[in-house]
Amino acid sequence: MTCFPWQAVLFDLDGTLRHSTPHANHTLLDFAVALGAQDSPSRRRRALLWAHYYWANSPALLQDLRRYPQRGTAFWTQYTRRQLLAFGCSPAQARYLAPRVQYTMAECYHPEDNLYPGVLDTLETLRQAGYLVGVLTNRPSTVDDYLHEIGVAEHCDLILAAGQIGYWKPDRRIFQAAVQVLGIPASQVLYVGDNYYADVVGARQAGLTPVLVDPEAIFAHMPCQAIANVAELPQRVLALPPASSSR
Repeated sequence: MTCFPWQAVLFDLDGTLRHSTPHANHTLLDFAVALGAQDSPSRRRRALLWAHYYWANSPALLQDLRRYPQRGTAFWTQYTRRQLLAFGCSPAQARYLAPRVQYTMAECYHPEDNLYPGVLDTLETLRQAGYLVGVLTNRPSTVDDYLHEIGVAEHCDLILAAGQIGYWKPDRRIFQAAVQVLGIPASQVLYVGDNYYADVVGARQAGLTPVLVDPEAIFAHMPCQAIANVAELPQRVLALPPASSSR
């Protein structure tokens, strides 16, 4: 077993181990700009911060899910309207653009599903170093089959989705459930995720040590340890030899 204070490393899934190419939020904003919205780095950063907050089981998300439980076109149009407001659009412009941007997303956004470079090598490095490794995600249903398909499951001692237990990050109970399965103290678990509001806040509340994956440095102002990608984790955070070349 490793001599470092952690015995286990848990990972978020979406935005941490895997991602959609092109990025959904950037694509949505690109479509809005093409239809007349103003763009700037600061406006885009505010919109991305808002999106992370929204998906961290925010009051706005819970309200929208109650109103649009099927997550159909009306839900995504409302989501788009909210994000356009965060992007700096006026209420009138957001109302006008939201259905048009959402229609364009539905018709034209066909992303590829990719693992981030170095993910599999990093997971293997951690396992070989003696760490327990797991995936803890806010997805509404099990991800076991999906993780087998992309080659991640074979490196995992734990796979847990929020929908399986009814608790959603940042609720501390989802982290506590994972720690209970591992059978070790929360203080000996590192949690790696890309959403400050869901992953860092939730992990801290449950007694885990968080590491933020922040490739665009949108959370640079937040007080937490951050890395640009998962491949940096062994060397920068755990002082292990770097993983081998990306697959």
